[in-house]
Amino acid sequence: MSPALPSSSAYMPPFHLAIAVHDLPLATAFYKDALGCTDGASSKYWQMLNMYGHQLVLHDAGPTYRALEIVNEHDDVPMPHFGLCLTVPVFHALCARVASHKGVQIVHKPHVRYAGRPGEQWKIFFRDPSGNNLEFKAYVHPEAMFTAYSET
Repeated sequence: MSPALPSSSAYMPPFHLAIAVHDLPLATAFYKDALGCTDGASSKYWQMLNMYGHQLVLHDAGPTYRALEIVNEHDDVPMPHFGLCLTVPVFHALCARVASHKGVQIVHKPHVRYAGRPGEQWKIFFRDPSGNNLEFKAYVHPEAMFTAYSET
């Protein structure tokens, strides 16, 4: 029987995500310069980064690799994607940092989605140099992040 994880937001285990990139030095520079990630362990084939306390590992998949480019036809959301939920002030600081970084392909500029509803949130979508989609968001009411409701 597995032990239950605490449901409180006071305990937040670091998330581990490994992604493929086509140029490891270029991707490492992007995540450090555009997003503020810091170095962790590395080899000539991969680079671990600290991404806001979470573990992001970039794996060199070779120069021909490019991420899937799929757009959800129902709401124009690029798929697959990953990112973080930030506070509103940290979100806006990140957006300014991303906007000032040359070569960032912004897919959706910062905007509010679900205005006036429980899931009201700021969002931005952009791509890394290998075409991996990133979404960062900030809930206006963070306590509602996991509240069950239905959007139509």
